[in-house]
Amino acid sequence: MNKKGILSFMIICFMMIGLMFQVTPIVQAQEEPVSAVYGGGSFVNGGQSVVDDLKASGFNTIMIWAVHVWENGDLYLNDLLVCKDGAYVGEQSWVDNWQSLKQGDTSINRIEISVGAWGSGAFDNIKKHIDTYGTGSDTVLYKNFQALINATGADAVNYDDEKTYDVASSVAFGQMCVQMGAKVTLCPYTNTSYWQSVKNQLGSNVDRVYLQCYAGGAGNNPGTWQNLLGMKVIPGLWCLHSGGGLTASAVQSQMTTWKNDYDIAGGFMWLYDDIQKLSSPNLTADYASAINVGCGGSQPPNTYPTIGGRSYYEWISSVEIGTLNHVSGDNGGYGDFTSQVLNATKGNTYNVSLMPGFKSGTYTEYWKIWIDFNQDNDFTDAGEEVFSGSGKSTVSGSITIPTSANTGSTRMRVVMKYNGQPTSSGNIGDGEAEDYTITIQ
Repeated sequence: MNKKGILSFMIICFMMIGLMFQVTPIVQAQEEPVSAVYGGGSFVNGGQSVVDDLKASGFNTIMIWAVHVWENGDLYLNDLLVCKDGAYVGEQSWVDNWQSLKQGDTSINRIEISVGAWGSGAFDNIKKHIDTYGTGSDTVLYKNFQALINATGADAVNYDDEKTYDVASSVAFGQMCVQMGAKVTLCPYTNTSYWQSVKNQLGSNVDRVYLQCYAGGAGNNPGTWQNLLGMKVIPGLWCLHSGGGLTASAVQSQMTTWKNDYDIAGGFMWLYDDIQKLSSPNLTADYASAINVGCGGSQPPNTYPTIGGRSYYEWISSVEIGTLNHVSGDNGGYGDFTSQVLNATKGNTYNVSLMPGFKSGTYTEYWKIWIDFNQDNDFTDAGEEVFSGSGKSTVSGSITIPTSANTGSTRMRVVMKYNGQPTSSGNIGDGEAEDYTITIQ
């Protein structure tokens, strides 16, 4: 073989070896940002309407706040006794709602229970119990927290210590929680040395830090805290409330800045109980979107503005529109009946019959129906309010499908409100809302 042939042979061999050992680069999907929301009493006894709102919101983490620890080891959620003598003693309906948050069609994949609050003696009493009894599985403190973790389905125990700041007992408590299978998360706003010591001693058992950047923590810089703690933080902001707060749009702007400047791990909102009092464009889903978009995450598809009411005194008993005839009864302020379908044709008119239900006596109820004719996931466009009426008993009328409506399946929303005209989203007060599917040909 001549030199030219030998050279060609060597090149071919090297090419074959290169192909044999060629490694295809692995492209990793971007991790979704944490989008969390803290809630107080609404997360305990808010009922099915709160569950439905949260599951459709786009938030992926729910923070059940606040767990208070009493001197005898009893656990309270706000002012409601939930665990005593090693057993859960709260309402079974609360357990059912907590357990359903991560089930079915939902954006939620994590639940945490948050211990402490401003002025709370929770960590004082945790310290006293640990100093006296230790953290063994036979102690009341251990048994009560195990019972609460089981009841809520919590994945982590969140520290909102704003008073005690005792490193030794906080670390021991965290190790106890880890023995139960829970992670530990921190929610600081001040006292960096305490949080740094707790984080360092618990190590990887702390998998998230929620940094308060509102109220007393308004001046906190996520980049500074990330450097101190050696991990990305999840800064939080306060929604609109009676004392001020931020719109969803302002939250998105701030989250975008922090993401660009410090590559934060996500964001959280304080406080769901305040969000419930707001209306579009500052609903639960709006604030979740602000975090998800601001931190570079994706949005759940086909989400509609959330809505709900209080159905203690009145509710939607039945809805009859064309061939759709659905008897529902009390659904806790909101019913998702999108599996029920009304088939309709452009240009046609359909009879409507809406019946209220009452606990006792009768009241004047105001009704509206909206249809998302252009399929843009809201009910705010001209002509999408298709029915309005009021009365103490069955209300009747008709709706007409415009010829300009988009063809295909879309959302129809029926809302009943006591003593005033209802809106198509938000908290309607006394009354109830129901969603259906309408398929237009």
